[in-house]
Amino acid sequence: MAVQKTDLSEWMENKTLPECMMYMLKNEILCDVTFLVGEDCKPIKAHRYMLCSRSQVFHTMFQGSMPDDINVPDLDENTFDLVLKYIYSDEIEITWENLSDVLYAADKYMLSRVKQKCSDLLKTTAHSSDAVVALSIAAQFHLEGLQRESLQFIENNTSACLASVHANNLSKECVEIIIQSDYLTCTETDICKFFLTWTDKCIETAHLERNPENLRSVVGNLLYLVRFPLVDKKYFSQFVSHTGILTLPEIVNVFRSHYGEKSDLFVEKTRVPLSKRVTHTFTRHATRRHGWTARGVDALSIESDKNIRINEVTIFGPTAEILSNLRSFEFEILNEKNIRIYSSSLNLPLEATTSKKYTFGPVLIEANKSHTLLLKDIKVKTYYGVKCKTSFTANSTTVTVKNSTMCTTGTNTEQGQFAGIFFIS
Repeated sequence: MAVQKTDLSEWMENKTLPECMMYMLKNEILCDVTFLVGEDCKPIKAHRYMLCSRSQVFHTMFQGSMPDDINVPDLDENTFDLVLKYIYSDEIEITWENLSDVLYAADKYMLSRVKQKCSDLLKTTAHSSDAVVALSIAAQFHLEGLQRESLQFIENNTSACLASVHANNLSKECVEIIIQSDYLTCTETDICKFFLTWTDKCIETAHLERNPENLRSVVGNLLYLVRFPLVDKKYFSQFVSHTGILTLPEIVNVFRSHYGEKSDLFVEKTRVPLSKRVTHTFTRHATRRHGWTARGVDALSIESDKNIRINEVTIFGPTAEILSNLRSFEFEILNEKNIRIYSSSLNLPLEATTSKKYTFGPVLIEANKSHTLLLKDIKVKTYYGVKCKTSFTANSTTVTVKNSTMCTTGTNTEQGQFAGIFFIS
């Protein structure tokens, strides 16, 4: 785009920085890099300085000997323009029509705030019968929070979600995420029916002949996540056993399980929804004391030998009345990659109290993966625990806490904050 001759005062005086930057972009003023965008290699000019200031990918790219013309064949012109507008002005227009393309671009150039804006838009879908759509996009673009919320909705409303027109188009990864869950709210027969329908759709999409070899090739190890011994006996005998997806030894194995013989191929444990599970309480301290000051980060690592859901924590309370402007603090849970999977701003009680319980939506703690619990900036003196336990076992599940390198206070496995941890196994 050619530079328009105009009085400088029209675009420099009394203008905001984003307005000036956007003017320079649109009018190609002092641009020093050109992108050839889309299949048609549409030339779009920009400024290296601005790109480096907003994107780690561009910063790394321009540290090396990059040519002045850079090919971007995987984005269309409209999407690339939206990305540039965000980089220059901090504004972006995200709609349902451009959501997937914008997410792809945000992931490509590591624009975390854009990804978060997309995730926020998708949250309405995560809490509907089309939660499988949100799950699919979340898994594709590594939106952990959205994936957790959509999976939880699917677990609580499994029949409706698996009946969605979008369910049969799920990726193999997403189907695995769903059917490996112990918390689904439908029968195993319903899960089996969905699985077989999804398999047929995969065969059709791949233009493969429907035979036992191709069926098993498409599903792979997903086959063993379906709990065939729990499928309705009549349905299994009259339909499943004739589909060709199971081998003869596998069919015999399931039939034997119907008569009390334990299956060594398929899981026989009944799925139990969260609403019907018991909450277990891991009270850490043997005794408590007063006078703990934690101006920093209280942190503990937590690990379980089975998947659990944390749904409450108990935090030690203030030892005296406090001012309202000092009571707010942050609570976070990080996964094994130190990515935040839950966060909330909480308040201590204004009056003196030994402890307070905080309840939240169940957060998945994956088996044998270290997660971190954090409390940030409790600025007043509180009670604290001593002679604390490091592990707790309930319902054949063992939860262990360990010291965290993120802790900047004295909280550790023997003393400090986190009076109790409540979990569902």
